[in-house]
Amino acid sequence: MLSQPIWFIGCYDLLPEDTLQACIRKVRLFRGQYVCEFASDLGLDPSTLSRYENGKSIPPEHVMGKIKIIAASNSLSNVSDLR
Repeated sequence: MLSQPIWFIGCYDLLPEDTLQACIRKVRLFRGQYVCEFASDLGLDPSTLSRYENGKSIPPEHVMGKIKIIAASNSLSNVSDLR
């Protein structure tokens, strides 16, 4: 994981939020994490998180709840308002 969130670098605002998949990826990238790191934080297999980020599967409510909590704790208000 990066020592600073990606917003520190300055490109965070350019990441899209137009789909659920993009929002999940934005939360992960904002935290400076690889898929395997963020999946571990969520208690998921990395391939499952990858399917969520690529739109091949929709996360269940309990996973969305965890993502929303992480998003809110990182001041990602648009993302934390999902579903």
